[in-house]
Amino acid sequence: MVIIGRIEAPGGIESGKWLDLIESHPALANAPTRKGVNPFTRQPCEYKPPASSALIRKDGAEIGSIYCAMDGSPTLVVQAQEDLVDAVAGVAADIAGSLGGHFVRQQHGE
Repeated sequence: MVIIGRIEAPGGIESGKWLDLIESHPALANAPTRKGVNPFTRQPCEYKPPASSALIRKDGAEIGSIYCAMDGSPTLVVQAQEDLVDAVAGVAADIAGSLGGHFVRQQHGE
């Protein structure tokens, strides 16, 4: 997946509103727990994504994801499968509007 942009809102994204939207928006789903191997202990473990991480789905298939920015900014980062950037950008714009914000598409190479 590639980062295609950010969702921004005046005053930042309201956490409660975002969490509610993950539960109610038909294109969003909670990111599932994934099994893996702890790189330090080499033991099996589960990776639990934060509740604020969401998958974007279309016709049951994962086409992108949205998660809170890790740089401390009050924005959401949008990722897409490389061949589905335009489809994910449309969903991101809809979600941004529901959050009282806007989707800022990242230009290639930024």
